[in-house]
Amino acid sequence: MTEDSDVMGTRRRCRPQPFAVVAALLGAVAFAAALGLKSVQVGRAPADYYGMLKWFAPEIGLAPLAALLGLVAVILAIGARDVRSVGLGLLGGGMATAGLVIALTHAPPNAADLKIRCMQNMKAIATALTMYEADHGALPPAEHWMQSLGAYVDGSAVWNAPFTGKPGYALNAPIAGRRSDSFVEDPAYVVAVFESDRGADAAGGAELLPRQPRHHGGHIVGYLDGHVSWVHRQRSDPSSVDWIVWNPNRLTATPTPGHRAGRK
Repeated sequence: MTEDSDVMGTRRRCRPQPFAVVAALLGAVAFAAALGLKSVQVGRAPADYYGMLKWFAPEIGLAPLAALLGLVAVILAIGARDVRSVGLGLLGGGMATAGLVIALTHAPPNAADLKIRCMQNMKAIATALTMYEADHGALPPAEHWMQSLGAYVDGSAVWNAPFTGKPGYALNAPIAGRRSDSFVEDPAYVVAVFESDRGADAAGGAELLPRQPRHHGGHIVGYLDGHVSWVHRQRSDPSSVDWIVWNPNRLTATPTPGHRAGRK
């Protein structure tokens, strides 16, 4: 009877504390999630980072719980002289802490920088439209309009939206193949190019705007006179305002002073 009791006691002492096991598992999950999020940020587009953030954030959120359980496990294990549980508790708490440090110290994509870079790309494309018209007597056709402007932009990177890393701009189809001076409306209000998620050589109207605005709830728009501006998603709706002209052939209202979009 005494031998059986000694054997059972030895088995219990060899079995790690539940707190230690859970702490080690949660710590490993939190650490792996933090490393995964960090790796996505390196060499990937910001859109990929934010897409994965919603998956990794809950796992990283387990880190404080894992650290607390690890501390509890170590305290209990020391009292029970359970070396294995002490090791697991320290391991779980250490990984959880490392995961928190990685998550809190890495810098997410800078939204202001993305907006500025997008406006610079848009400005370059709007300027290229002006130069193309000066040489050819009309704006480029909707088909392969990016290829038509290739000689007027500095490199192919200008076509890629900083947020997605992919071609992210569209031509306002009603102006394609037309002369800018053939419109009654002020060119400063006529949309020329705008953000889109429809890929290369996209041409159309406001329906091609990204479903989820990329910059503080709004879109970057380039106008026929060459300036660009940020426009709130609600104000980019053709039915909501009279100063953003998507289809100059249909607009009859005269823009009101003070509603002009800001310039860059």
